[in-house]
Amino acid sequence: MTRVIGSLGAGKEGHLHLVPSAVFAGVDRRPIHYKVVDGRVDLILAPNPHGTCWLVGWRNKFDGSPVDYTEKWVVPWQDEVDLDDLRGHTSGRRSPRSRSEALDTTVWKNEAQEAQRKVIELEQRNGELLGKLVKAEGNTANASGNLASLKSEVVRLQQRLNAAAAPTVRTETQVVEKTILPADARRMMADAREEIVVLQQENEELKQKLEDRVSLSTHFANLNAEIDRLNSEKLQLLARIDELKQPQRHTSSLRREMIANLDKLLDG
Repeated sequence: MTRVIGSLGAGKEGHLHLVPSAVFAGVDRRPIHYKVVDGRVDLILAPNPHGTCWLVGWRNKFDGSPVDYTEKWVVPWQDEVDLDDLRGHTSGRRSPRSRSEALDTTVWKNEAQEAQRKVIELEQRNGELLGKLVKAEGNTANASGNLASLKSEVVRLQQRLNAAAAPTVRTETQVVEKTILPADARRMMADAREEIVVLQQENEELKQKLEDRVSLSTHFANLNAEIDRLNSEKLQLLARIDELKQPQRHTSSLRREMIANLDKLLDG
């Protein structure tokens, strides 16, 4: 129900007659008669659904003529409304409750826009983190391929070293031992030693890459946790925006909750 407060003019005496243009919830077609003393009006009316209004007529005191319904009032869904606003007059006055509701509405719109901006920023940050994660996974795959290649090269060099370390010996009938191709064997062993040195260096680099990979795995886990947290905060912000759009809750309490959530988000 809505309270209608105002004045028809000092010294005005008579009755207001109000009839709904159509039957709606809580109201039938029976007219309402309201006595006006010294022009003061303070009555309770049911708010009008869409497409309906109150037909309003006036009859002076001691006047027995038929009522002429000359005005149409559309009563809004709020606690209190000024009579001049209903009649379409600009009185320049607004009730404190109306001013407070207008201020709360403005604050709510600003907070909703700020919350939506934060959601967009979170989505952008989430996309950047996902891009970094995909790039890091690609680097990890490349490192794994290089590791397999290095292991294969180590096996090949080890086989060559084993073959060079044991030269073939032939025993003649005169019991004379002779080394087959000793110069070639020494050259092969020298080459093998050089390859072993290179291989050791590559193994050290591979060891460092493996350590970096372990660190990268930890970083991946942290990135996934951060993405989950950002998604959770995004859902909370969207839920808060939906709650802000609901008229059942007071905007001031919603504003305090939204500000607290945004502070938590900024603190990280």
